[in-house]
Amino acid sequence: MDKITKSLLETFSAQNDIKECIESAQFEHFVNYCIISKLNRSNFELEDIHTGSGGDCAIDGLCLIVNGKIITDSDELKELIDATGHLDAEIVFIQTKTTSSFNGSEIGSFIHGVKDFLSDDPKLVQNDAIKSLKLIWDDVISFSSHMVNRRPYCRLCYVCTGKWVGDQNLEAVIDSGTKELDSIGIFDEVTVTPFGANEIQKLYHETKN
Repeated sequence: MDKITKSLLETFSAQNDIKECIESAQFEHFVNYCIISKLNRSNFELEDIHTGSGGDCAIDGLCLIVNGKIITDSDELKELIDATGHLDAEIVFIQTKTTSSFNGSEIGSFIHGVKDFLSDDPKLVQNDAIKSLKLIWDDVISFSSHMVNRRPYCRLCYVCTGKWVGDQNLEAVIDSGTKELDSIGIFDEVTVTPFGANEIQKLYHETKN
């Protein structure tokens, strides 16, 4: 991890009382915060987004956004739909690595974990956080009749502390994974975005503005 990212991580960890966590877990919280804060202005607890631990399906962060609001339970989802009469949903998956280079097999594992999460019959072991969010996501899909504006958006964010240079092999893995997820047929838009240290640093500074 480069010195600037490490310094920002230390500052963030101190401000959010997570210094007792191991560095990899701190970085997961840090990345989740940076990405979700960019996508949504709602306040949220770090633990509401964090899924990284055993049985995480290669997913370190998972966020459900409905009608511009981060949803953390099914009752909240139903109340929001009752109040607005429509459902615009977005699901965000985040995988975080402290390594200094992008890895094609790890990106592939991340995409596979997302596909398994979205399937009707998941095969991978799921921890409690993943199970809870899976139930809420299933409820989102059950309210498809309220998706009068569009179908859901699916965003995958793969993060490491290296530099993204558009490697052809990695681009091929991402392109293939995007098409596989799009072929599920429930999304209006699917994106798989790589983030390096520069991008995460910029996102963090944006949260301060």
